[in-house]
Amino acid sequence: MKNPYQILGVSAKADQDDIKSSYRKLARKYHPDRNAGDKSFEDRFKEISVAYDFLSDPLKRKRFDNGEIDSAGNVIRKKNAPKNETFKKFWAKRKTVKEKPKKGANVTYAFKIDSDEAAIGSTKRVSMANGKRLEIKIPPGTTDGQVLRLKGQGSEGLSGGASGDALIEIEVTPSERFTVEDGDVYLDATVPLKTAVLGGKLQVDTLKGPVSVDVPRYVNTGAKLRLKGKGAKKDDGTRGDQYITLRIALPTPQDDDLIALFERQDGKKSSHKRKKVKL
Repeated sequence: MKNPYQILGVSAKADQDDIKSSYRKLARKYHPDRNAGDKSFEDRFKEISVAYDFLSDPLKRKRFDNGEIDSAGNVIRKKNAPKNETFKKFWAKRKTVKEKPKKGANVTYAFKIDSDEAAIGSTKRVSMANGKRLEIKIPPGTTDGQVLRLKGQGSEGLSGGASGDALIEIEVTPSERFTVEDGDVYLDATVPLKTAVLGGKLQVDTLKGPVSVDVPRYVNTGAKLRLKGKGAKKDDGTRGDQYITLRIALPTPQDDDLIALFERQDGKKSSHKRKKVKL
């Protein structure tokens, strides 16, 4: 493997947040799902994942920075070490490796879902660097930065050792419909003027599909309705509520009778009367 810092495009002094940020950008760019059938992108994605896994391990990173190991994890012989002693350690290590299988490295993947899916849970298919496509279950209440582990789906082991694991790091993005905060769900809903004045039924979206709610008489923009237990699952196992903020909309197309009514109430002569048709 090349220098892991160069692979991720960061300096050797970069902190873990910078390393993670660079990894996420590169993983999205070279993810196999976005570049289906292009082997070069698959190889690049695997290289990025292995480099991130290497630098995410504090001990490996420290030893690499100190020149004790190379980017593959192999011990680097010091120039001032006695030659015979170096060869003894080398062959002793080779013997140990043969006797003790080594588990493969874990591989980290970035996976993006919106807050709707994170709140209610879902099943997704992801492409591994080795070409496999696996189903992963996103549990309800998943949060940004949460890591899901797929056992045995990482790099292959050495000398018969078990494969490493695939670590799926979830990135939760804002939903186009809902805002989710601590299990409670917030949604804006448009209400026809007639319903706002007279009251009536209004269909609104929830995490589990549309429902019909009762709008009371004479509500104004900004009024809130609460749907108990229609929110997302919380850490304690309970479910939050959904809050609906009403936004009143005027009729479309323009209602001339409505305009005339308000003009009469205002003491003005209506300029929107219908023209008489000559027979």
